[in-house]
Amino acid sequence: MNVGEMSWPRFFDLVKRVIDESGGGGGGATWGSIAGTLSSQTDLQSALDAKGDVFGPSSATDNAVVRWDGTTGKLVQNSTFTISDAGSATATGANVMVALSNSTDSGSYFVGTRAANNSIILASNWNPDAGTIPNSGRASSYIEARSQSGAGIIIFSLSAANNTQPTERARINAMGNVLINTPTDNGTGSKLQVSGAISATGGITTSSILSGNSVNLSKTITPAGTTGNRTINNATGSVNMAAGATSLVVTNSLVTANSVIQCTIGTNDNDMDSVAAVAAGGSFTIYAKPAPPAAETKIFFTIIN
Repeated sequence: MNVGEMSWPRFFDLVKRVIDESGGGGGGATWGSIAGTLSSQTDLQSALDAKGDVFGPSSATDNAVVRWDGTTGKLVQNSTFTISDAGSATATGANVMVALSNSTDSGSYFVGTRAANNSIILASNWNPDAGTIPNSGRASSYIEARSQSGAGIIIFSLSAANNTQPTERARINAMGNVLINTPTDNGTGSKLQVSGAISATGGITTSSILSGNSVNLSKTITPAGTTGNRTINNATGSVNMAAGATSLVVTNSLVTANSVIQCTIGTNDNDMDSVAAVAAGGSFTIYAKPAPPAAETKIFFTIIN
C-alpha cells in the first residue's frame, strides 16, 4: 500500500482499525497508570535531569544579566545588573561594588558606589563595604569622589604599612582648596593647606609676594609682662627679656643645631641694641648685646630650616 496516495480520513481510519485489532481500543490490553508525584517517578526524573534543562524564576527584569542560583548548573536567578539594547550597563543598589582581579591578586581591586556619601570609589587592596583587606601582605589605598549636597569632594586615602586600613591623607574640596594631612578647611581661603612641615628642594615661586601680598606664618606673641624662658613651637614669635637679664632660652621643636635664627629687637632700649641667637637641638638661646636691657624688652624671632 502506498501511504503517499492515501487521503487523511482514510489514513486515520486505518490507524483506528489497527489499534482495535491489537486490543488497544477498549478491550484486551490496558494502559498503566502513574501514581504518586513526579519526584517519585525516579526513572522519569532521571530522564528529565539528563536533558540538562535550565530552570529560572517565573518572572525577571527585562535586560537583566542572568546569574546562577546555587552550584547545580540548572537553576538561574534574576539580578539588578542590566545591559540595554544600546550596550549601556546599569547596576542598581544602595552600595554597588565590583571586585576585579589580576594574575597575582584575586578580588583585590574594587570599583563601586556608596549611597551614604553619594560617592564613587576606586580602591586597591581595600574593600570599602566589608572593611577588609584582601591581601594582608600589601598596603591599601582608595580614591573617593563624593557628590554631597551643595559640595563635591575628592578624597585620597593611603595606608603606610601592610595589612593596615587606609587613612585620609589629602582631599580637594568644592572651593578647589587642596588639604594635605587634614580634612578641615582652615577658612583662610588658601588654595594649599598643609598640616605638617613643608620641604621644597627646588624652591617656591609665586607672583603673589612680588605683587605686595604677605606670607603668613604661624606665630606666638608673648604678652607684655611675661619674661624669661618660653616654649614656643612655631616658626616665628616673640619673647620678652627682663630688665638686667643677660639671656633667655626658647624651647622649640622645630629647631636643630643647623637652624638659622633671625632676631629683631622690638623695643628701643637704652642699653641693649642687639642680640645673638645660638641654636641647639630643640631650642635656641638669645644673648643680650652689648649689655643687659635697662627695661623689659621685646624680641621677635624667625626660624629658618
